[in-house]
Amino acid sequence: IVSQSGAGVLLDDALGRNIPTKVWDDANVEEMASLEITRIHRNVDLEFLKADEDGVIYSYLVIPGGIFARPSGVLVDAGI
Repeated sequence: IVSQSGAGVLLDDALGRNIPTKVWDDANVEEMASLEITRIHRNVDLEFLKADEDGVIYSYLVIPGGIFARPSGVLVDAGI
């Protein structure tokens, strides 16, 4: 089973006021495993991971990226 989490699991409460310096890599198993259970979607992610660990299913968890910034550049200037 390929389970798709949400980029919300990586959100913070900066509300766009900070430029994040952390680059998350969902291929880094240890880093993804360290996400706190209080993050959005995390409780569901952990159920999939536990079922995989228990041998009930074989699963992969993918967290697609999200980009939050003010658009700028040639295409934006052209209205595209």
